[in-house]
Amino acid sequence: EGYWRVIASAAIGDGIAVVPWGRGKFLTGVRVGGQGDITKSNLLWEKQDLGADVPTAVVRDRKAYLLTDAGRIVCLDLQSGDELWSAELPKNRNKYYASPVLAGDKLYCAREDGVVYVCRVSDDGCKQLAENDMGEHVFATPVPVRNGLLIRGENHLFRIGTSDTTQASAGGGR
Repeated sequence: EGYWRVIASAAIGDGIAVVPWGRGKFLTGVRVGGQGDITKSNLLWEKQDLGADVPTAVVRDRKAYLLTDAGRIVCLDLQSGDELWSAELPKNRNKYYASPVLAGDKLYCAREDGVVYVCRVSDDGCKQLAENDMGEHVFATPVPVRNGLLIRGENHLFRIGTSDTTQASAGGGR
């Protein structure tokens, strides 16, 4: 279809690619591998009216966690595409351009206005734990690093997490 650019990337886990397309209107599960035209043979499931235009889903433990541009979090069974649960982040006119990050049982979701939500995810659903206003726009996906999280704002790079007392030293030290 014309003008159906794809910004979100496919997320792959357990031999299955979760592929968003159609400007956030569709989400497809496809078994990776094979040769030639695998359109029918490797298609596992397809969802209409569910997808993300910009954020890439997270795949782990046979589940896909999708964050829509409007702030809906949906947990899907990776093999069947069945919705296991969904949750809504607080409504706002701002969109989610950053992809969600799953670290342990915590899902981090950064909205374009700089509000970062922390949610605990489990088999039973999603519980919002925190709402953090970074004070500037955030479009980039947060990056987990050394017991913390790097968040690139419009003007600053933030590191949130436990203090890291380990120091690197250059060669030739004592």
